[in-house]
Amino acid sequence: MEVYSFRTVPKNGIVALPIAYEEKLVEITVRVINNTTKRKRDLLSPIEINTSGWKWDREEANERR
Repeated sequence: MEVYSFRTVPKNGIVALPIAYEEKLVEITVRVINNTTKRKRDLLSPIEINTSGWKWDREEANERR
């Protein structure tokens, strides 16, 4: 079995296949592609954490194990 991938837009409910598939038994799987892309800034947006109640031990933090 060989797998080929290509993109096409249906016209009047009909999906046009490339000529290479003519007279061959094919199995069709449809996947809708969402054209909206997210900006990198949206994906990597900073978060804010309140650390005011945290206690730090400087010696323990700097200790190498």
